[in-house]
Amino acid sequence: MKVVKGSGLPAALPKDDFLFSVSILSGILCSILAVLKFMLGKVLTSRALITDGFNSLVGGVMGFSILLSAEVFKHNAAVWYLDGSIGVLIGLTIFAYGVNKHQVFTECPIPWTLVITGFRRDITQEHLSVAQL
Repeated sequence: MKVVKGSGLPAALPKDDFLFSVSILSGILCSILAVLKFMLGKVLTSRALITDGFNSLVGGVMGFSILLSAEVFKHNAAVWYLDGSIGVLIGLTIFAYGVNKHQVFTECPIPWTLVITGFRRDITQEHLSVAQL
């Protein structure tokens, strides 16, 4: 096995057809499922189904990102961190989507210090949204 000079990393991954087929299949199926959920969620006016469609879309992106990072790593092993970086970006995207949906649907400001520590504050009467009344 060849090693990238000075890094100790393998120059290329062994060919793994299973990884490529699962990545492609996962990306395509999750993307199709996302489109169907978006369409059905819009027809039924279901926020939960639209949000689930977003989650399926993220799954499709993750499937294709695994394929992309494996191909890039095969040609340039110095970019070993690409898969993890894409995962972090996807996680931040999901977090931003959740924060946006929370603010839109509840009309309640998010206490960031409590979000970070994992605690919820008591919602006072002035912060109650229509959905909670």
